[in-house]
Amino acid sequence: MQVKSKARGAPVVKLKLSNALRFAKDPGPCFLVLFLASEGGEPVKIFARHFWERELSAVLRRGRQAGESADLHTQTISFSFSDDDDHTSDLIAWMQATLGGIGDRYADLKSNMVRTLGLDDGWIHGSIAFDVADLEALVDHQIGLPSPAPLTNVTIKQRRFGIDAPQPIISGKPDFVNMRVHPTPCRVRVQAQSSRDLWLDAELFAPAIPDLPEALLKLRIVAGFLEILILAGNRGKIDLNVEHHQPLSLAMLRSMTTLRLMAVQGSLDIQLFVEGRLVYAADATLARHEDPWIDAVPNALDCLETAVAGVAPSDFSLSFADIFAAWDGLVDFAGLVAGANLTIDCVFASPPDQAPESRTFVAYDYLDIGRWTILAVVARPILEASVDGKNVKVACGAPKVVEARVLLGSGAEALPELQAMYRRAIRGGQDAFQMFEGSYRAMIAKFTGPDDKLLE
Repeated sequence: MQVKSKARGAPVVKLKLSNALRFAKDPGPCFLVLFLASEGGEPVKIFARHFWERELSAVLRRGRQAGESADLHTQTISFSFSDDDDHTSDLIAWMQATLGGIGDRYADLKSNMVRTLGLDDGWIHGSIAFDVADLEALVDHQIGLPSPAPLTNVTIKQRRFGIDAPQPIISGKPDFVNMRVHPTPCRVRVQAQSSRDLWLDAELFAPAIPDLPEALLKLRIVAGFLEILILAGNRGKIDLNVEHHQPLSLAMLRSMTTLRLMAVQGSLDIQLFVEGRLVYAADATLARHEDPWIDAVPNALDCLETAVAGVAPSDFSLSFADIFAAWDGLVDFAGLVAGANLTIDCVFASPPDQAPESRTFVAYDYLDIGRWTILAVVARPILEASVDGKNVKVACGAPKVVEARVLLGSGAEALPELQAMYRRAIRGGQDAFQMFEGSYRAMIAKFTGPDDKLLE
């Protein structure tokens, strides 16, 4: 406790800066108390202030202003008291209530304030120096392009209360420095002349250089597989960064293939939105890729999206390598879940009594792709069924997935579960037209050949 007394005057006291800093760094409670007489006599008023956040901040700021080499015993700091600080009648009770309101963590809270006050803008600040001729290289480095930072000097100082420490932490030319701007979340809209818009969540990397000449401005936009570089003059270049074996979500695969199809039409319109506001627009071209496998994926995605809609695990992902390794099975599976109308021509050993009366044709199959297996039970409405001697013809409409599962492992291991799904779908077999006990792959194996009339 620091106690001061005055015979007259305003309720203001001065403390040696060295004492004030000692009070601030002491983890225990500290109070500043002033006994002020009325023109040298009675009555005496008692003013008091708790050495807490406001007082700590003032003392630490004054200490930073004084500097490390200053003689703190010869410097002072003033504190004034207001009517709210008048505790003539309740000094001890007020002190007890003040400490009780803070509780047992008093020392921890005070020490934390001493460590953090004045660091609202961070505790390290610095400056960099570079040759004007290297400005474009510095822009490239900041936005993440493969370019070294061409700096001639870096100075880093500790800053508190907006005041730099006299001595820098670091000062000199670095052998290596990595300076990357923090990206800004954004949305990218890609448009082509005759295609629907493509929207992507992305990150915007913009150079943090004050008064950068417009001719040197570059923006880098990264949206997963997609990277867009926008140059001065609203010119842009789009590149696809994906490896053949890199797993991607179906949404990413769809976005990539859509973009490739859009780019065939010529340049693309790029619009950049930050917090819902259009901030930049440019024309961009897609860098050429000689990998034909990207353009062959859209039909496969139609099948996969139909099969796993609403049932895919959150980590379900496939690579282009997975898709093409499973291509033959995927073509057959697509015939089940996403094919056009289906016509079944059968030849019986003896003429049947009548055409099938069932209203639905139900079949099941699985697709092993990547580390996953996709189980699907599909129903088709029977549009027409006819008998001509030993020939029976059943014409079915478009397929609808009745039940599906996406599991890790192989379809052979999950076959009992798939067959149970099929039995649930046919409801005992009373309404369903059945062939090969529902196995679609057994059916197409039977009908494969030069005279195949299964798919018309």
